[in-house]
Amino acid sequence: HRGDSAAVLDAFIAQLGRMAAPHATLVWLNPSPNQTGPALERIGFALESSFRVDMGGFDVSLERRRRGPSV
Repeated sequence: HRGDSAAVLDAFIAQLGRMAAPHATLVWLNPSPNQTGPALERIGFALESSFRVDMGGFDVSLERRRRGPSV
Protein backbone atom coordinates (compact mmCIF):
# COMPACT_ATOMS: atom_id res chain seq x y z
CA HIS A 1 0.00 0.00 0.00
CA ARG A 2 2.79 2.41 -0.68
CA GLY A 3 1.37 5.92 -0.67
CA ASP A 4 -2.00 4.75 0.66
CA SER A 5 -1.75 5.63 4.33
CA ALA A 6 -5.54 5.70 4.74
CA ALA A 7 -5.81 1.96 4.07
CA VAL A 8 -2.92 1.19 6.43
CA LEU A 9 -4.42 3.33 9.21
CA ASP A 10 -7.86 1.74 8.74
CA ALA A 11 -6.32 -1.73 9.01
CA PHE A 12 -4.34 -0.71 12.09
CA ILE A 13 -7.46 0.63 13.84
CA ALA A 14 -9.48 -2.47 12.96
CA GLN A 15 -6.75 -4.71 14.43
CA LEU A 16 -6.44 -2.49 17.49
CA GLY A 17 -10.18 -2.83 18.09
CA ARG A 18 -9.85 -6.62 18.11
CA MET A 19 -6.66 -6.91 20.13
CA ALA A 20 -6.46 -4.07 22.68
CA ALA A 21 -7.32 -4.72 26.32
CA PRO A 22 -10.37 -3.02 27.87
CA HIS A 23 -8.28 -0.35 29.66
CA ALA A 24 -5.52 -0.03 27.05
CA THR A 25 -3.63 3.21 26.46
CA LEU A 26 -2.54 4.25 22.98
CA VAL A 27 0.21 6.88 22.62
CA TRP A 28 1.20 7.57 19.05
CA LEU A 29 2.10 10.09 16.39
CA ASN A 30 -1.10 10.31 14.39
CA PRO A 31 -0.59 11.50 10.80
CA SER A 32 -4.34 11.91 10.10
CA PRO A 33 -6.23 12.86 13.26
CA ASN A 34 -9.33 14.02 11.37
CA GLN A 35 -9.61 10.63 9.67
CA THR A 36 -8.63 8.36 12.53
CA GLY A 37 -10.20 10.21 15.47
CA PRO A 38 -13.80 9.14 14.82
CA ALA A 39 -12.74 5.55 14.10
CA LEU A 40 -10.76 5.37 17.34
CA GLU A 41 -13.72 6.80 19.27
CA ARG A 42 -15.96 4.08 17.77
CA ILE A 43 -13.72 1.34 19.16
CA GLY A 44 -13.66 3.01 22.58
CA PHE A 45 -10.43 5.03 22.56
CA ALA A 46 -11.19 8.46 24.03
CA LEU A 47 -8.73 11.30 23.43
CA GLU A 48 -7.00 12.39 26.65
CA SER A 49 -4.43 14.78 25.18
CA SER A 50 -3.19 15.94 21.81
CA PHE A 51 -0.30 18.15 20.69
CA ARG A 52 0.69 19.23 17.18
CA VAL A 53 4.24 18.19 16.28
CA ASP A 54 6.18 19.65 13.35
CA MET A 55 8.04 16.79 11.69
CA GLY A 56 10.02 19.08 9.40
CA GLY A 57 7.73 19.24 6.40
CA PHE A 58 4.46 17.87 7.73
CA ASP A 59 2.57 17.96 11.00
CA VAL A 60 1.32 15.06 13.10
CA SER A 61 -0.65 14.89 16.30
CA LEU A 62 0.98 13.35 19.36
CA GLU A 63 -2.01 11.70 21.01
CA ARG A 64 -2.73 9.85 24.20
CA ARG A 65 -5.94 7.82 24.08
CA ARG A 66 -7.43 5.49 26.65
CA ARG A 67 -9.93 2.72 26.07
CA GLY A 68 -12.89 2.76 28.42
CA PRO A 69 -14.18 -0.19 30.44
CA SER A 70 -17.36 -0.59 28.38
CA VAL A 71 -15.51 -1.97 25.35
